[in-house]
Amino acid sequence: SFVNEFSTKFGVFDTVAEAEDNLFNLRMRSEERFTTFIVRFEKEAYETGWNYNALRYALRRALPQRIKDVL
Repeated sequence: SFVNEFSTKFGVFDTVAEAEDNLFNLRMRSEERFTTFIVRFEKEAYETGWNYNALRYALRRALPQRIKDVL
């Protein structure tokens, strides 16, 4: 698409929107350690500027069921 091509040549057009999209699609991988995952999560979370409640929802959404069961 035009946006992808533009971003490839000139950098990201909207870094907040990209971070929001990345955070929305972020999932902890089954073989991944939580500490590794949370670094990825926090990188995107910082860019969004979302409040605590929105980030908490996004984090729970990104976690595998095995971790949610413990919470």
